Amino acid sequence: MENTLNLNVGILGHVDSGKTSLAKRISQIASTASFDKNPQSQERGITIDLGFSSLKCPIPDHLKGQNDKLKHLQFTFVDCPGHASLLRTVIGGAQIIDMIILVLDICKGIQTQTAECLVLGEVTCSRMVVVLNKIDMIPEDKRASIIQKVSKKMQLTLRDSVFKDSPIVSLAANPGGSDISAQIPVGIDSLIEVLKRHAVIPERSPLKPFLFAVDHCFGIRGQGTVITGTVLQGSVSVGDVIEIPSLKLEKKVKSMQMFHQNVTSAHQGDRLGICVKQLDSNHLERGIICAPSYSSTLHAAIIPLNVIKYFKSNLRSNSKFHISIGYETVIGRITIFRVCHSQGDNDLKDVTVKSQDNIRSSKSEVCNTQDSVGNSKDNVCNTQDNVGNSNDTFNTQRNVSNSQNLFKNSEASVANSQHSVANSQTFGDSENSISNPQEVVYDMDKEYLYIKEYCHVVDKNNPDMNRNETKLQHFVLIEFETPVLTTPNSLVIGSRLDMDMHKNNCRLAFWGGLIWGFTSKNYPQTDLPSLKVFSLKSKVGTVDRVVDRYTVIGRNIFKKETNLGQFVGLEVQFSTGEVGRIEGGFGLSGKVKICVRGGLKEETVSRVEGKKKKSKVCDVSDVKEGMNLEPVRFTMCFKKFKYDSSKKITQ
Repeated sequence: MENTLNLNVGILGHVDSGKTSLAKRISQIASTASFDKNPQSQERGITIDLGFSSLKCPIPDHLKGQNDKLKHLQFTFVDCPGHASLLRTVIGGAQIIDMIILVLDICKGIQTQTAECLVLGEVTCSRMVVVLNKIDMIPEDKRASIIQKVSKKMQLTLRDSVFKDSPIVSLAANPGGSDISAQIPVGIDSLIEVLKRHAVIPERSPLKPFLFAVDHCFGIRGQGTVITGTVLQGSVSVGDVIEIPSLKLEKKVKSMQMFHQNVTSAHQGDRLGICVKQLDSNHLERGIICAPSYSSTLHAAIIPLNVIKYFKSNLRSNSKFHISIGYETVIGRITIFRVCHSQGDNDLKDVTVKSQDNIRSSKSEVCNTQDSVGNSKDNVCNTQDNVGNSNDTFNTQRNVSNSQNLFKNSEASVANSQHSVANSQTFGDSENSISNPQEVVYDMDKEYLYIKEYCHVVDKNNPDMNRNETKLQHFVLIEFETPVLTTPNSLVIGSRLDMDMHKNNCRLAFWGGLIWGFTSKNYPQTDLPSLKVFSLKSKVGTVDRVVDRYTVIGRNIFKKETNLGQFVGLEVQFSTGEVGRIEGGFGLSGKVKICVRGGLKEETVSRVEGKKKKSKVCDVSDVKEGMNLEPVRFTMCFKKFKYDSSKKITQ
């Protein structure tokens, strides 16, 4: 079928919006898995699995000039479940589509799963047709005005998204809601014409290694086992050897069919049935098959972080999410980190400034008190990046998702890195990337700042907080509880499928293209130490006494059992402006000796000595005369690398 262009069209929408009825009306050929043939689907009365069918027509005029060999246009329709509990199935189906038909019940408008489908659709493709179904349920005298009203609301919803120019078609796929064969549909021909007009020739990668998304598998007596699915990249021919990675098997392709027609070869985008011999169909349901040795089993992975803004919670490192890669969904624990400021040490300076600001704003207890800083504690500065500047709510009438590059990495992204990790792999290919003005560069040799909480939910009391952080690229390390099969450029989607599906919440949290993978089971010991992710921490102490202008003794910064050796040589910043360096310990109580660069100011010496004299009795008149009895404090800010086994501390 070299003369046929195949486009995979996902039919998405809320449950009971009429997706399957629509698929029946616009399809000519049904596959072995279509139109709710699953017994459980018939029992429950809803779609619970992906269904496939097709429509074939002459190639539209606007596509003839782009490829003279094309004679036919084939739409492969992917009927996706609409029930909230089946979102992981929709996620798998959305990753094989070129275009979306978003179906709305015109009487109900945008519902929770409608909005989730919009978010998912924008992550996976850029073309959509909106269908307002069940117009027969509206009285004829009100029909035109309601169609116009709902269409305007949809246009407002999509105006800031990649779907802003999407056509809207109103129809009734199954008037009356009874036996579909006895009803005459309304508007189906208009929808088919719209699909033809908006068809494009997508970019294909026929020369890349073969990759195939498997959605069903069944046996045929006397023939073999048929594996049905979609060619994601590359091509396959009869006689080729393919690998089933999950079973660690290689099989030769015996024969192939495309919607009941025998074919000898197939290419990216084609819907295909592949017949092989001596394979138990019970051992393979969903997953991938590919060219031999093309896939990898990963225990952990790194992706660029793209937050879905309708996810109402901030993302926290060390929390768990449902991670979907292809048709597979597993639990994964995330760690968030970001690139450092271009000036190099700005992050450390920011912590110092914040610590000094906290010192200046602290209240002085000057009457009948003793200077009491308390037990020395680590004042850890957990930098919280408030990234994102949108307070939009889910199911809104505004844009649905930030339009960003799907596979933002490329092999060039890591070209600058001379570091090689024996059991890790880079993933990505610039040829399959969607253009993006800001290229994501990930380099294992660079240092990255650990983020405890990614605050994309804007604080209404401080909407400008850390606004500049939105310009910095963030990444996510995902550690899988169960190893997953992946291939280069895999799309990774993080979600919280355990959230209450009946509430108006978006369960899709983040997404990104796979850029680095860890294949060793012992990656925490063998590979993670090479990941230079650090936390910014600070400790605050008080000047106990002045030895001379160039030497002071500090207290209340370390506990007496602390190993001070790792802190020797680190720089400290005094609240009065001077800079010093820790020379070593002093005594056995946790005090330290600090060398002051350039010496102390006279007013600093007077302030420390004055504080010592006034520590027991306070004369209020002295305060009125302007004597500053606030103790002189010093701050030490440093980096602590998260995966460094030696626990080395630097600045």
